[in-house]
Amino acid sequence: MNDRIYTKITVSVTPEAAEAVSDHLSTSTGGVIIDESIERILITAYADIEKSDGILAGLEKYIASLSEMGLINREVYLSSEEVPEEDWMAVFRSQHGLVTISERLTVRPSWCPPGGGMEIVVDPGLAFGTGTHATTRLCLVLLDLELTRKTCDRMLDLGTGTGILAIAGAFLGAREVLAVDISPTAVSVAEQNALDNNVAEIVEVREGTIRSVANKYDLVTANLTGGLLTYISRDLANSLADGGTLIVSGIMDDDRSEVIETFAESGLNLSDELSEGEWVALTFGK
Repeated sequence: MNDRIYTKITVSVTPEAAEAVSDHLSTSTGGVIIDESIERILITAYADIEKSDGILAGLEKYIASLSEMGLINREVYLSSEEVPEEDWMAVFRSQHGLVTISERLTVRPSWCPPGGGMEIVVDPGLAFGTGTHATTRLCLVLLDLELTRKTCDRMLDLGTGTGILAIAGAFLGAREVLAVDISPTAVSVAEQNALDNNVAEIVEVREGTIRSVANKYDLVTANLTGGLLTYISRDLANSLADGGTLIVSGIMDDDRSEVIETFAESGLNLSDELSEGEWVALTFGK
């Protein structure tokens, strides 16, 4: 009998905070289980007991910093308990299967058998973005539509996470892709995913922010949050070449009007949008 003890960490969040919190927690624990069956989203992770104090302290500090910047509200509730080892990885894997984005593009974890066509293989775990969350799916659909309509010499994916949007851009015809993230772990994961999907020669992954990017891009993707998008709206607009396209996601329906207005003030025009539940993704042209 295995009597190993883990710390079970559970965070109750509003939908707008789910991505940011699950991203941070999965980075420190190796994966999260997300329950979206209730109004508030429950994010659960299991940590080695000797590491749990540091993980909890880091998570609390991260949530406080997001609240202070106004990027999420303060309705985040955190609890932890010691539990015996269980097959939580089986539960984790059961939440992630083949995700169909369009007729030509799908996303699947490595433990699922191939389905054919253009398949991005990304395992959930150390960085956010596997196609299962509405914000990622919406962004991928808009990206597929955009790269069906026009060619792209140079693409930027800001807040790349697993690198899924950058990899999709390379699959769909972008000739050069720069993937940027502030998390060193995300950078490492995205680099490995680009290599595993045979697009490492097209996709460059770099640690940084929008302000560390100097070039102009034909296409920019940013799956972040509504608050962060409005905060960096002018920087995003400035990163676009004339005639370029910006695709943004991670926006709650309540924030839609403010995001559109802010980007309009930065000289961008709304050209397309998709929604799923309370989530919205938008395409702007320059």
